[in-house]
Amino acid sequence: MATSRASGLRPAAAAEKACCAASRRIAASARSSAVAAGSAERTPNSTRAAPKFPGVAAKFRLGAPIYSEPAACPSCSSGALDVYGRHASFCAGGGDLTARHNGVRDLVGRLAKEAQLSVETEKPHMLLDGSRQKPADVFFTSWTDGTPLAVDVTGVDVLAPLPSGYTSVMDFVEARADAKRVKYKAQCDAVGVAFRPFVFGSVGGFGVDAVVVIKELGRRIARAKGSKASEEIAVVRKKLSMTIQRHQAGAFIKRGSELGVLVY
Repeated sequence: MATSRASGLRPAAAAEKACCAASRRIAASARSSAVAAGSAERTPNSTRAAPKFPGVAAKFRLGAPIYSEPAACPSCSSGALDVYGRHASFCAGGGDLTARHNGVRDLVGRLAKEAQLSVETEKPHMLLDGSRQKPADVFFTSWTDGTPLAVDVTGVDVLAPLPSGYTSVMDFVEARADAKRVKYKAQCDAVGVAFRPFVFGSVGGFGVDAVVVIKELGRRIARAKGSKASEEIAVVRKKLSMTIQRHQAGAFIKRGSELGVLVY
């Protein structure tokens, strides 16, 4: 997009027209994802976001205003809501980041079952040190080579300014994945469990290991259904992306509705 989020130089009429068009595309995608997914996961955020989700998601991705004016964030003690939703997209208050994490985790678990794989979420007592750490948001009892796999789900704020030393957003995403590997991989290896961090960006994109998991799930689902692997991989990506966007839109709507500043 030629106009940056911060500059605000896009003419209002053009922005509104673009948002309407994008809203229609995202709404169509949301409907097709819902059909493909069957009964959708019900969380407080997803229920609340449903009526306005496509338009709000489109405005955020296009850099159009979500709120009519800046305001103090009602979900945290230190944040200020900017009109573009930047703060709300990664506000640590209100439980929205946890809900989004859990939404992605639960979807990976459901996809695994669709792929006829045995899984367990938040598997406890995995590590030899007796710690309460849980490296397996999703635990596969048998992965591609028969080895168990622990998958740790992590969201990354890809709109934040890049720290010094990083040249791209994907470098930053992979740095988060590396930090998870340092934290958990050796401990998982010690108990005979493979480890992959499943890192996703706040506006899309997945880390290298997450892509490996996505592709394998798509291939396994295709094998179970007798369909094309490429099509199922694309559906898996779409379901994950829509889950991330829906939870994020829920965070925008919750704050904006509470303060009466949501742009309809």
